[in-house]
Amino acid sequence: MAGVGLEEVTHAAAPVQVQDGQGKVVAASKGSELIPVTSVGVQPVAEPKTAEVTKPAPVPAKQYRWAAKAPSVVAGKPVTVYVAASLETERSAVRTVRLGMIGGLPILLVLVGFLTWLVAHRSLRPVAEAVERQRRFVADASHELRNPIASLRTQLEIAVEHPQLLDLEGMVDDTVRLQSLAADLLLLARLDAEPETPADTPVDLVALVREAAGAGVEVAGPGVEVETPPELMVGGSGKQLGRAVENLVANARRHAAGEVWVVVRREGASALVEVIDDGPGVPAYERERIFERFVRLDDARSRDEGGAGLGLAIAREIARHHRGTLTVHDNPTGGALFRLTLPARVSGGGVGGRGAL
Repeated sequence: MAGVGLEEVTHAAAPVQVQDGQGKVVAASKGSELIPVTSVGVQPVAEPKTAEVTKPAPVPAKQYRWAAKAPSVVAGKPVTVYVAASLETERSAVRTVRLGMIGGLPILLVLVGFLTWLVAHRSLRPVAEAVERQRRFVADASHELRNPIASLRTQLEIAVEHPQLLDLEGMVDDTVRLQSLAADLLLLARLDAEPETPADTPVDLVALVREAAGAGVEVAGPGVEVETPPELMVGGSGKQLGRAVENLVANARRHAAGEVWVVVRREGASALVEVIDDGPGVPAYERERIFERFVRLDDARSRDEGGAGLGLAIAREIARHHRGTLTVHDNPTGGALFRLTLPARVSGGGVGGRGAL
């Protein structure tokens, strides 16, 4: 290996020390003789190798990383050459990072906390809405049940004291209303708890609509005219779909001025049931609220005549469970048009028609 020139060592830019076999410094760059170097046990080998050792420096107040290379020759004698690199640059970088963390960590923690709160708030919002809806439902149901129960109790107390004043007809009416209300509440609770109804049970929508539209027509009120295709099949629960149509027809007869129409038709892949009346219609700003539970737009109407405000809510829930929709629109000739849309099934032929119920 080539020898090491002492002049080169003395004027080296980096701290350099040359030590003989006994560890004595035989040459050093300016100032580097003050920096102690502990032997790293380098053995003479054919190829140079590098070893590292870190030592504090009393003068100047720095630390260095030393690299020892061997063998070299000075004046014909084997020596070990140590070259040092200051760790000040490394320490300066560490200090910069530390200061950055001290200043940025609180901001980072605040940001992470805010993002965590935001994600949790958005995730729990549907739960909070469901809890509030359930709370209002229980409160409204309690209110609606209280009236017929209180009426029955009053009539029974009067009958105990004055049997001649017993109003059996009124008691029967209150009992029927209470029974109907309890059935509606149970149906809504069941719809809330159940998933969508599987659409694999075929239902003859034409026969179902004609039967449901005829329910209750013996009671005084507008007539119902039904127009259907020969046949139209859907899937789901015939009992629930029949209840939805019955509720829509009953609502239409309650508000109609003279007549109610029920039209069944197919539009693309959908089956449509339209229940139309010639009444006052539904204001645009109320067309979503009427499907809420216990909502009655004509508050002046008595509860006995107007019901508890659950019919349309039940009909929409049934539509949703059958992967359909229920919406309300203006009747072009005046009044309201309720449109029940359901997925249609492929079916065969049949006989339909048009007629009054």
